[in-house]
Amino acid sequence: MPPVEWRSYSSVPLGSPTQEIEAVLIHCPDVDASGAEEIATTVVAAAVGNTVFDAHGAHLRRVSFQAERVKAVLDSRAG
Repeated sequence: MPPVEWRSYSSVPLGSPTQEIEAVLIHCPDVDASGAEEIATTVVAAAVGNTVFDAHGAHLRRVSFQAERVKAVLDSRAG
């Protein structure tokens, strides 16, 4: 496998055909959470926080982004 060269890397263009992905949910109420979604959770929180900063200049530095805290941060920027 050749080394990754980020300057020439391009993502898949919007609307490109993709492989089908099948999601299977397994109902196991008696088993503790196994951590399948935690990795995605941190990335999503950072993306939402950066989006709010790009749009409003307000830093959301704590998750979860509860409505009251988000509104307080946005209101502090408006004053």
